[in-house]
Amino acid sequence: DWLAQNMVTEARAGFRAFNEGPKGNREVDFIKLRLMLAEGHPWDDKLVDAILPK
Repeated sequence: DWLAQNMVTEARAGFRAFNEGPKGNREVDFIKLRLMLAEGHPWDDKLVDAILPK
């Protein structure tokens, strides 16, 4: 169960960051991710867009 949940959330965001992020910055902002989740933000496209590297 844990692996399936991880693959559709954090891992998916990480794969997108690696594939779409700029060459020198291919990691999601995990601190921002944790803060947004702690504030009750749902895991949705807005959250993923907010944590992807620019």
